[in-house]
Amino acid sequence: MPADAPFDDAALLRQARAKAAALLETLRARSADLARHDATLSPDRLANTRQAFDRAIHSAQRTLDELTQAVGDETTTADQ
Repeated sequence: MPADAPFDDAALLRQARAKAAALLETLRARSADLARHDATLSPDRLANTRQAFDRAIHSAQRTLDELTQAVGDETTTADQ
């Protein structure tokens, strides 16, 4: 984008929200897929991996929630 091109905050927020939603969906799917690896991972490694996924999912959900609110706020502001 050229430096003098108008910047569309709402479009950027919508793109970020879509990416956050896709990330959250992927993290949840991969987390659910851990059950296939129960027998191949040590109990400690499995517990650490589950904890890492839980934290990542929680963080991605918070990010998605914030972006959803920002997109809504941006839409409301643009409508006024």
